[in-house]
Amino acid sequence: MKRKEWVAEHYYVLLLLPGVVIIVLFMVVPLAWILRISFYEKIPGGYMKAAWILDNYKRFLGDAWYLKNILWLSFAATVFCSMCSLILAYPVALASASRARLQDSFRRD
Repeated sequence: MKRKEWVAEHYYVLLLLPGVVIIVLFMVVPLAWILRISFYEKIPGGYMKAAWILDNYKRFLGDAWYLKNILWLSFAATVFCSMCSLILAYPVALASASRARLQDSFRRD
């Protein structure tokens, strides 16, 4: 298969490539880095030692303060932001859809 034929058949892959690269670079890599650091051992003085331990997760899931103030508030903020996005986006989407429908009715006549 020649190069031009491959590009013609798989042009959608080339269109998706920049977006995928950006997502991997700015989202997946930092999240993987955070996950890696979450297993480090905390040393007094604010230092972290590379070790594969679960102490940070034990402390987070075992302490009611973390569950109430961190996890619950994060979940509540997520629900609040999602509801605000829906409330603000629904009228815009409705107006856009009705306008498109109105334009289609003029074109058909």
